[in-house]
Amino acid sequence: MTHRLILLALLAGFAGLGSGCATAPPLQDDFADYPVQGTNDPATLASLPDLTDPADQEHASGGTIADEDSLIAAVYDEMRGLSLPDSLIPVTVPERNAIEQDLQILDTAQVQRWVDHFTGPGRGFMQTWLTRKAAYDSLIYVRLDEAGLPRELIWLAAIESGFNPRVRSSAGAVGCWQFMAGTARHFKLHCDWWVDERNDVELATSAAATYLTQLYHMFGDWSLVIAAYNTGEGRIGRAIKAAGHDDVRRLRMPDQTRNHVLKFAAALQIGRDPAAYGFDVPPVPDLTFDTVPIEDATDLSLIAECAGVDRDVVAALNPGLLRGATPPDRADFRVRVPTGTGERCARELAAVPPEKRLTWRRHTVGRGETLSHIAAQYGTRVRDIADLNQDPRPVADPPTGDKLLIPMPGARAPRDPERRVAAAAVKRRRPSPRRRRRPPRRRRHLSGPAPTRRPPVTSA
Repeated sequence: MTHRLILLALLAGFAGLGSGCATAPPLQDDFADYPVQGTNDPATLASLPDLTDPADQEHASGGTIADEDSLIAAVYDEMRGLSLPDSLIPVTVPERNAIEQDLQILDTAQVQRWVDHFTGPGRGFMQTWLTRKAAYDSLIYVRLDEAGLPRELIWLAAIESGFNPRVRSSAGAVGCWQFMAGTARHFKLHCDWWVDERNDVELATSAAATYLTQLYHMFGDWSLVIAAYNTGEGRIGRAIKAAGHDDVRRLRMPDQTRNHVLKFAAALQIGRDPAAYGFDVPPVPDLTFDTVPIEDATDLSLIAECAGVDRDVVAALNPGLLRGATPPDRADFRVRVPTGTGERCARELAAVPPEKRLTWRRHTVGRGETLSHIAAQYGTRVRDIADLNQDPRPVADPPTGDKLLIPMPGARAPRDPERRVAAAAVKRRRPSPRRRRRPPRRRRHLSGPAPTRRPPVTSA
């Protein structure tokens, strides 16, 4: 308890430093009062919401983001250097069970208002949450159990995202647990052009569990943890210091954050016995899978073919893959395939020659090479190379030694080295485009017969 009080004091004292840091990554954005209205039935893998489905994304709205309050930035990095033994102590069983007790302090009438909403105007959303939860709960429960956290926290994901792993808020928060990119990287989630692990329910839940554990050891009250997850631990810490108490009902905080806690309590109340509120939750099989190690960029279509399933099924199991392929140069990456297909997939992938397996190739730019010659060498287009390497100047030639990813057309292999040398030699014999003389501009003439010359006028 002593460490917790010290931490809260430091939290409030250092919060001012965070407000001056323009690069501080904001914390999770509140999803919306009316989250994702699902148009897809998640009962099967293939029908899980699509990564780019605008029907889900358009419902994500940005709320009040407390970027100046986040300790998951410079302030928090400084505090991580302190010796705080409490942060290493797992949540005990009595503390896990205390979530119901902590929520009992909330105003019953205000919680009931949200219960009435979720069973009335917002009934469709609650039905969607319950259906999606049935698909993901076993995956989330495993991670919460490993962290020693109460399973009731699964409803925080409902309030944050509607259990949609692919949703993105207007503020940039992504995934089931609505992590901002900076916060996600802090908790060891990969976020790059190829992979965004915030979309991965399993990995994002592990990150959220770590964060929630830290918040609990900061505040020791689950209602405060839910509030801090929404608005930032810095703001809650300052509110506690200013008020001189930690009663969540009387702390000064944004209305959005207060409603966030109330919505969580209401969703939890309904979720304990959905049938009592008239909800019908259809049986949904647990989301299970095998994993196959993939060492380099491989198209999901090929992986699905080797596993003997549709590509959409593999894509649904790997929502963190943004480009329809596994990332290059990730020897530790494992792709998910349906249960029972892992061995077959690994065996058939091993039999595929590398030149037919990879959708992208690595290329080191040689002296004098241009994008045009590199594209011709691999049988692809300059625009495709520029897009894949996120080059804002597609007409500019890359410097010598630069490493490029080359998109392969289908399973086509690059041309042999002799053709490569010949292409480079031809290039060297050509003058540079900047030095090449332009042909003279042709002068435009009027159509029709050439005008005749008038004879000189002489005086009589």
